[in-house]
Amino acid sequence: MIKDIGKWVMGWLLSLKINKKREEVYYIIWGHIGEAVYGLSLLPELKQIKEKRINIITNEAYSEIADLYKNCYENITVLSKRRLGMLLFYSKSKFSFHKNYIGNKWEWEDYKYYSGIPTDVYVEGLIYKIKDLRIPYNTKHSKITNPRSESERDFIRIINDLKVQKNKSVLLIPYAQSAKVFDVSLWELIGKKLNNWGYKVYTNVKDETEPAINGTIPAVLPLRYVITFIEYAGSAISIRCGLTDLIAISDCDVEVLYKIEDENDIYFSEVTSLKFGKENSMYKNRWFIKNEGDQSRFIDHLEKKYINL
Repeated sequence: MIKDIGKWVMGWLLSLKINKKREEVYYIIWGHIGEAVYGLSLLPELKQIKEKRINIITNEAYSEIADLYKNCYENITVLSKRRLGMLLFYSKSKFSFHKNYIGNKWEWEDYKYYSGIPTDVYVEGLIYKIKDLRIPYNTKHSKITNPRSESERDFIRIINDLKVQKNKSVLLIPYAQSAKVFDVSLWELIGKKLNNWGYKVYTNVKDETEPAINGTIPAVLPLRYVITFIEYAGSAISIRCGLTDLIAISDCDVEVLYKIEDENDIYFSEVTSLKFGKENSMYKNRWFIKNEGDQSRFIDHLEKKYINL
């Protein structure tokens, strides 16, 4: 008990000290991949609106996405999820988060981190008060400002290890943590068709424990290189998920599949497709798969597309 009180007091004192830096804005990037992309795509406009030094606080996973926008902020602080949680918990400050909703205006709410009992690991010197960003509704969502080059040594190693055929390969993205996935049989059919049409087919997997679709090659890709990989390979086919938000902010060729089971899925598909603005859909090639007929039409589309390439 005394130990916890001591940590709270230390966090409070540090927050008072650091909050004096009024010339800086600290922006927390976390949640899911889609939300991280969404927030980071606002940085170029945010920098102009605020005319202040922008600093990023994020966890290890999303630091790779933040690197794609590195020329839009001054510094980045990378924390583990546990330390990031403690940052919010011990600071006792109000944090403003951009709510990812479509409406007449962007809405805001104060949010505090209460997720179980904090750990014993203390975030030394990192107790920031996040200012109310108040980003206008018509704020432009910018494409990646620091794209990764195909000539980078790490990317060349990935391409060589996987023996990727330039412009003649396809990346399948069948898995997601927070989206409805299709039965593996659909992906096996897609992979088989693509192989028959002369393409090398890869499955995006998180690590060696996640299986590749039968007949395809597993590809463990760092987030910073997903877009570059697809541009090199030629195209991708994916379920609608956070990773497709990252892909959509570029000019990659990607077919996006929505699994439709009820009216809620239809509503969700429309909202997420407009996430980056009311005027234009976020995804150019959307396919709503509800039954076998929809699947057949999609396969016919793939045949016309890939045989003619």
